[in-house]
Amino acid sequence: MLFLSEIKEKDLVLNKDHKTKPIILLIIGGDPRVSIRAADAIKMASEILSWKNIQLIVYLKNAAALLLHPTINNWIGHDVISKSLPLLIEHKCQFLVEQSNPFLREISGNKIPFKTVTATEFAAIASDSKFVIRF
Repeated sequence: MLFLSEIKEKDLVLNKDHKTKPIILLIIGGDPRVSIRAADAIKMASEILSWKNIQLIVYLKNAAALLLHPTINNWIGHDVISKSLPLLIEHKCQFLVEQSNPFLREISGNKIPFKTVTATEFAAIASDSKFVIRF
């Protein structure tokens, strides 16, 4: 297991094609309505973006997709989410949600762009990623 603090700059060189940035895939699975873990993961994602020489993809699994919901005021960690999420949007972080996610209906029509993916597409993205972090 590799911890985030152990990733060195030499690990973040351009991919083999020497054109694309290495991908860090962050998988968030916590329910932001009842757990601080989802808010902590979004904060960590905004800090990872400061590295600048990577491409960050955030996969929102199950109830974590609710992080894209426009009304988060009463949730645990809403202050952290409301500070960190705009940074991710500003830096064009890609958000992914599985097509079969049961919370998809609740986040459709929001102002935060996200892409729905199949399990097969997600597997391909994960295999193309230099690092996969599950939170």
